[in-house]
Amino acid sequence: RTCYDHLAGVLGVMVTDRLLERRFIVGRDSYVVTTAGAGWLESLGVDVDGLRRARRVVARPCLDWTERRDHLAGGAGAAIASVMLERSWITRVEGTRAVRLTLRGREGLFRTLGLECGK
Repeated sequence: RTCYDHLAGVLGVMVTDRLLERRFIVGRDSYVVTTAGAGWLESLGVDVDGLRRARRVVARPCLDWTERRDHLAGGAGAAIASVMLERSWITRVEGTRAVRLTLRGREGLFRTLGLECGK
């Protein structure tokens, strides 16, 4: 599902965990996008300099109410969700905040993050 404009739920937490494991973001009470993380975002077509110039915080933890763990919010979180929608890695479930991870999305997350998502 989504939380405002960024990923949440199981998928949002999984992506955030992998970003932390790969040190693409670092921190606990707040997040910072690392040089490696900026490179990864740029490989997805995200304008990282634009994220940094925006008034919005680039990256911050957001407590997921169902998972009771943090997912990634801020400009980076919104950009990742936007890329995933544009690439049809996820599709929206009409009338809800739910999203479905597509086969293309499972392949993309594995290819770009080494993240294995179940069927």
